[in-house]
Amino acid sequence: MFEELEKAIDSQNYSLAQTILEQLTSQKIDSLWLKYYQTLIIEKEEKLIEAEQDYRQIIKDSIYPDPKLINLIRNGIERIIKIKKQREEIKQQQHSKIKKAKKQEFTNVKENQELAVLILEDVS
Repeated sequence: MFEELEKAIDSQNYSLAQTILEQLTSQKIDSLWLKYYQTLIIEKEEKLIEAEQDYRQIIKDSIYPDPKLINLIRNGIERIIKIKKQREEIKQQQHSKIKKAKKQEFTNVKENQELAVLILEDVS
């Protein structure tokens, strides 16, 4: 049953994966693997904060951890951290572009009596 679940997640068919998870849960299978797959679906749906919290909770809940499961969870956390860093870098780049554009806009204004701007720059 887990193979079908993995195939559904890999093919990005999250609705099918969710129904398979519901079937497994209704069969009273309560394992850390089910929680992992639920969290993996959450991660793939770009709910990164929730997914990271769930991954960390699974690690806390595991009394006798399966090394393969722990490795997969750690990889998931690393993916989330990497995505967050990339998004932050993109955000900073956009901010610096906007800042440069505004600075250029204000420095190009000459002989305008209505506008006064003081631009302070770093001294090398």
